[in-house]
Amino acid sequence: MFQRVSFLVLILNWVLFCSIYSYSIQSKNKEFRVNSSKINAEILSNITESDKSIELTMFAYSIKAPKGCRSPRFNPDINDRGVTIKRPWNDEYIVDIGPQAFENWAILGSTLAHEIEVHCNQNFVWVNFLNLIGLDGTGFAERVAYNYEIANVDRFGLSTEDIESLSTIKDHYYPYPSEKRQPERMFSYIENLVTQFLSLTI
Repeated sequence: MFQRVSFLVLILNWVLFCSIYSYSIQSKNKEFRVNSSKINAEILSNITESDKSIELTMFAYSIKAPKGCRSPRFNPDINDRGVTIKRPWNDEYIVDIGPQAFENWAILGSTLAHEIEVHCNQNFVWVNFLNLIGLDGTGFAERVAYNYEIANVDRFGLSTEDIESLSTIKDHYYPYPSEKRQPERMFSYIENLVTQFLSLTI
């Protein structure tokens, strides 16, 4: 009897979580439509590699930097779409956005969310600790960030090609742990839950 009640409570909690999660995503999409309608369409049709485009995109997609995250800036010298750095002696997260992110507004918005809404909310001390003990903390952190982008494709309006590109990058550079590495696989099992939790709370 107790097991049946516990199972029922678990199911109800899961249904509640999914409902709140779905509502959170719908709210973000609605907020984006409201904000984007306030921006001149002519401006949005001409994306430029600049801090101004970053500011417009953050407003349009309702991306807000958390406390301790410095405002992202365009950096023409990096090869990645974006990079988030947190040095041990500095409490600030530093976000640089590279030229590859300016392919279109959707990619730029998705990249900013990847860096700001995910990486700037991650504990880099914990990530580095996992790296030190051989559990690939960086791979875990990146998979969560890429899963977050894929989970928000409707919010950013990513194309099928964009989604395939994100999946390819994630699987190539940050593959899931092999069957032989059980401790590392444990983190893979929970990373989707972490992605959903971030989507719910950010």
